[in-house]
Amino acid sequence: MRLLVDISAHGNGHLAQTAPVLSELRAMVPDIDVVIRSGLPRERLARRIDEPFETIESDDGFGLVMADPVTVDPQTSVRRYGELHADLDGRIEAIAGEIRRNEIDAVLANVGYLPLAAAKRAGVPALAFSSINWRDVLSDYAPDAGEFLTDMARCYGEADLFLQLLPGVSVPEFATATLNAPVAGRGKTRRDDLSIRLNAAKGARIVLFASAEGEAAPQIDLPGDVLAIGPDSWPERPGWFGIEKTGLPFLDLVASADLVVAKPGYGIVCESVLAQTPLLLCGRNDWPETAAFIAWMNDHDGGSHAAKRVPEISAGELATALDERPSVREPVDGGARRAASIILRHLQIANALEQGEA
Repeated sequence: MRLLVDISAHGNGHLAQTAPVLSELRAMVPDIDVVIRSGLPRERLARRIDEPFETIESDDGFGLVMADPVTVDPQTSVRRYGELHADLDGRIEAIAGEIRRNEIDAVLANVGYLPLAAAKRAGVPALAFSSINWRDVLSDYAPDAGEFLTDMARCYGEADLFLQLLPGVSVPEFATATLNAPVAGRGKTRRDDLSIRLNAAKGARIVLFASAEGEAAPQIDLPGDVLAIGPDSWPERPGWFGIEKTGLPFLDLVASADLVVAKPGYGIVCESVLAQTPLLLCGRNDWPETAAFIAWMNDHDGGSHAAKRVPEISAGELATALDERPSVREPVDGGARRAASIILRHLQIANALEQGEA
């Protein structure tokens, strides 16, 4: 089987959801060929998805245009969708051509809508899964983008399967199944190894700032027993270390830290709670999923939420989050395996129907 996997390039959350599901699919079907279609660079894909895989570059999975790492630009987003939909049929046909040329047997989208319509046009199964969909998210920021919203809903409706992941926004009318277990990767706890790499004193506490490149660093003096890990683009200061310079995979850092500080996002919320590492969510109150994330975190004593953005967090708030470190209750695991099982079952049904028609 050759599977085309379309991954939205709006941040890293869609990649974080897709990678563990692909890993489970490969465990179930070892000879599956994966072709990834995305605007994300290959090296970023390879940090989460095991080789081998082929790639097709795309520019239609932008989701929303951001003014900065945490601020949506609704006007520019609507303009981009205007460009995208100016020849919507032509766009769909071009992607259908990619599917035919690459001899694709099925399309799995997280969570682009054009590949789903293109898959139906090319005569192959169209499957989707995510905690969001771009129609509903765009409607929150630009409710007057009616024509685009109608087109997006129609394309999403072409999916043979739309698996809604929770925690997330309300289930849309085109969702055909819902998965309550979180879908996220799990790292290994390597605290001793990390402490050696940071030359940490005995009893030191480690905070991971899971911030996007381009997000400013908080200008705070760390408590005396605290070390911080953040993006490599942040200025070097005593007690601060770059994520890449630690030499450990990101998920291992999540599992090894005393506290994670991040803006709301499905990947980091689920990864932290699954690792039973407390999380301090910062800002982004306008993001449609934020309320659902906070409620889910509260269900598992997963941490706290601050209205401030990451760069505005004070040393006192950071110390409080560390001192009040909760004992995170582990949620039901196995979401990626369940998602992969549902997807594979739909593919098997689709193949059986195709062979029956033949």
